[in-house]
Amino acid sequence: MYPDSVCQIGIAVVEDNEITWASSWLIRPPYNDFRNEDIHGITLKKVEKLMTFAELGEDIKPFIENNLIGAYNARFDIECLFAVLDAFNIEVPLFAYFDILQNIRENTKQNKLSSYR
Repeated sequence: MYPDSVCQIGIAVVEDNEITWASSWLIRPPYNDFRNEDIHGITLKKVEKLMTFAELGEDIKPFIENNLIGAYNARFDIECLFAVLDAFNIEVPLFAYFDILQNIRENTKQNKLSSYR
């Protein structure tokens, strides 16, 4: 509902076309509004006692800073990343990103997929 109300973040490190490390964290968003629970399945009860993005931010910064980030439907995720960094007064690290969904759509034009999920 709110771009800075991130309740989960996941990171996978890819080197030479192999996932070398992956992790996911549930985090407590700044609001108790969980009207999108039916989309992501995360409830207030699951996150109410967990750390906030501010507390996790320094741990994930090395995975973002000076890296190329790929995200599925990246515009949404990157807007949320910028919003949550701003909400917690965390300096935006330097990084580049690309949209995996857009890349798939552009590279499968000849062989359209029935679903891009």
